[in-house]
Amino acid sequence: MKILKTVLVLCLWAPVAFAQDAQQGEMAKECEGSALDEIAAIKCYDAEYELWDKWLNIAYDKALEQARKNDVRIDLAAGSRTATEAMTNMQRAWIDYRDALCEGKSSGTPTSNAHAMAWSQCALYETARQTKVLNGFAEGF
Repeated sequence: MKILKTVLVLCLWAPVAFAQDAQQGEMAKECEGSALDEIAAIKCYDAEYELWDKWLNIAYDKALEQARKNDVRIDLAAGSRTATEAMTNMQRAWIDYRDALCEGKSSGTPTSNAHAMAWSQCALYETARQTKVLNGFAEGF
């Protein structure tokens, strides 16, 4: 029942959170220090991760749109990458980085549940951080 309540809160709070530049992990704080078992806590982190992943994709699309505008404005030298290519390469490299970082942070954990918890926390925080980076690019900084 508590998981259902948490999912409902996440779904209702999501639009507000994005509009107010939510801090990563805010919604999952209920998972920490509560009486939830490890499986339920992992589900909490995964639910917030899913929201941030959607926001990341929206931010990426906006950043690509800004990059395309920059492509039109500049006269590229022979062999230069366009801003769009650079943005795409950056995001692909970030995905590899996030996966390697989270694998490193979750390796050596004593149980499979602890591994999943460490991975979920890492993926959540890194995805939220990258969303904010991409929002910066989308705003043209």
